[in-house]
Amino acid sequence: MKYMKKSKGVFALLSAMVLWACGGNEESTPRQVQPKEHITTVQLDFINESDPTEMHRVRYYDLDGPGGQAPVFDPVALKPQSRYVCLLSFFDESRTPAYDVTNAIALEAESYQVFYEVMPGNGLRFAGYEDEDNQGRPLGLEAAFATYSPATDTLLLRLMYQPGGLKRGDSTLGALNFEARFPIQVAGLPAVQ
Repeated sequence: MKYMKKSKGVFALLSAMVLWACGGNEESTPRQVQPKEHITTVQLDFINESDPTEMHRVRYYDLDGPGGQAPVFDPVALKPQSRYVCLLSFFDESRTPAYDVTNAIALEAESYQVFYEVMPGNGLRFAGYEDEDNQGRPLGLEAAFATYSPATDTLLLRLMYQPGGLKRGDSTLGALNFEARFPIQVAGLPAVQ
């Protein structure tokens, strides 16, 4: 009988410890980024370095996700012979209210990198990363682009999840979280408001 009382007491103590270890206030715990965030909207803000009042916003919308309706892109026309800083934002607008995925990516910057590729590169060129993670490696939420002669190029944007030492500047490593091709026109047109 004494043995049963002792084992019940030990069981109760162990149960309490497990519940205490697993519990917690969800509001005080920061939300962890998952490798497959749901991204429905991407926003690129191109800001002319020599004239910061010139800003062009490009948005990508795919609210129903892959396999549904085709994604929608806003048109953009950048000035030739200019240098632009691009600020990149990711959103999940399938939720109410919409969720800003950008903040979650920035919190786990050591596990993410945005890769940019311009094709064919006649009017627009990727000029480098403007931000980095805590280890000095590129992140890609801020990037620089240079424009040259009038042309229409395609900007391929890839968000890669590269945890556990995979982040080495190689877009083939890790898991693809998001990919889109943005048509970018370089022409002497006024800024899109």
